[in-house]
Amino acid sequence: VAINVLGSDQSELAQHFAGSTNVPMAERFTWDIWDEDSDAPTLRDARVALVGRIRDTYSRGTHTVMFVELHSIRTCCETAGLIYDSRNFHRVGELSTI
Repeated sequence: VAINVLGSDQSELAQHFAGSTNVPMAERFTWDIWDEDSDAPTLRDARVALVGRIRDTYSRGTHTVMFVELHSIRTCCETAGLIYDSRNFHRVGELSTI
């Protein structure tokens, strides 16, 4: 499994992958934004890219938590991270709406 942590300047990309746009899922994976040198494709410009294997899961109600054993961590850039909270994207640490 790959986990991509986006930078604060990548909110548009996050919206595509959250399904907020009309871009079909299959098309998103054909874009020239992927680094396929690892076991799972990661975003080339991700702030942090984590690759690992799901070791366990825990389901509760409508959510499932996955416990991942990481095999690699790649960091890039010194930009702020991006989080989604209260229906808006925010820079990590600043909590100003983007």
